[in-house]
Amino acid sequence: MRSMADTRFTLRGAPAALVALLAAARAQGAVITRTKAAKLLYLADLRAVQALGHLVSGVEWRWLHYGPFSTMLLAVEDDLVSAGVMERETTENYYGSVEYRLRLAREVPVDVDAQFAVIIEDVVTEYGDLAASTLRDLTYQTPPMQEAQRENARGEVLDLLTGRPVPDVAPALDHLQGILDTLERQDDEGDLAGLTEEIADWAPYRASATRRLVDES
Repeated sequence: MRSMADTRFTLRGAPAALVALLAAARAQGAVITRTKAAKLLYLADLRAVQALGHLVSGVEWRWLHYGPFSTMLLAVEDDLVSAGVMERETTENYYGSVEYRLRLAREVPVDVDAQFAVIIEDVVTEYGDLAASTLRDLTYQTPPMQEAQRENARGEVLDLLTGRPVPDVAPALDHLQGILDTLERQDDEGDLAGLTEEIADWAPYRASATRRLVDES
């Protein structure tokens, strides 16, 4: 069994996807927060389903606070920080809410599908400069999240393999931005109390994900 600090092996699955996203963000000068990373990876997975017919990131998405999220990403984040692959900065946004900024600290080998790597780069190019709150609202307009809302399936696994096409998000972005411009406050990270409770609820799944991550490395 090897730890992530042993960089002689190649990262795969969710850790590789997150590192690839951070590498794309660094190349493009985009600032990435925890919330933005999750939403961008979710949008990349949606495109992968459309282009490749299957999920690629290795993340199991659920409707948690702030739209699609996975507590597995918290375990991956901790492991990458511990290994010195990623830096995490705790700051406050304009509204005084806690914000976790993520950046790639050093290059490591990753095994990411070539087409998925391009998808990640494209998603970062298109949406990497948007606020996390805008990305959150955008993800609520995607078919899996719309279906989850119709069924009131908060906390349930999102079905990205619906076969339905990913909608043209440009009109949605324009509409959402118009709404956001009228609001007094848009928190990127929001109230973390609910998320803390959900992290505790999903602790067994987080531990299982971490064990799988280490065992497969």
